[in-house]
This record gives sequence, C-alpha cells and structure tokens, in this order.
Amino acid sequence: MNRFIFVVLTALALAGCATPAPTGSWWTLRESNFRDLRPGVTTKDEVLKNLGTPFSTMIFARRQEEVWDYRYVDLAKIMHAAVHFDARGVFQYYWAEPDPAFYSSFGS
Repeated sequence: MNRFIFVVLTALALAGCATPAPTGSWWTLRESNFRDLRPGVTTKDEVLKNLGTPFSTMIFARRQEEVWDYRYVDLAKIMHAAVHFDARGVFQYYWAEPDPAFYSSFGS
C-alpha cells in the first residue's frame, strides 16, 4: 500500500513539473519586446505570440479598452508593463515601471 501511494505521489509531482507556467516566460521578456509593438497595427494575437500569456488582464468597458499586465526583468529590477488595446483588439500603447509589488514604500 505504501508503495502504491509513493508511485501516485511521484506521478503527480512529475506531472506538475511538466505543466507550463501560467504566465509564460516572463524572465525572457525585455523592454525591446514591448518597443517592437506597433500602435494601431499589432493585434492581440500577435502580442500573445510575441510576449506570451499576460500575468493578468482587465477590461475597462467605459473606456472601451482592455489592458494586459506583464512582468519582466530589466537588469536587476523587476518591471511591470501594461499593454493597452482598443475595442477592436488592436494595440494602442504600453507603459512600464518598476513593479510596485516589489518596490513600493507602503508599509515600510
């Protein structure tokens, strides 16, 4: 019985290792990846192909805008980038800043 439990737990652990990360390879993204996006031209599918799955997404109905959040490493800093799309799903602009989750002075 103990051997059966060991085999099942080992199989589950190995299956977890084979699962891709939910947000893609954020550690391979660079600022230059975002600069390659062309406002008014690049689609959501192209952004997904070039940048991977976003960390999170938000829809702002009143602004008719969708925003995808990404994290990436810039030298020694963890950065947060927000990629903005219009209602047609076409890239409009992005902005980046040091990730407030890591560099906020709140609570210090």
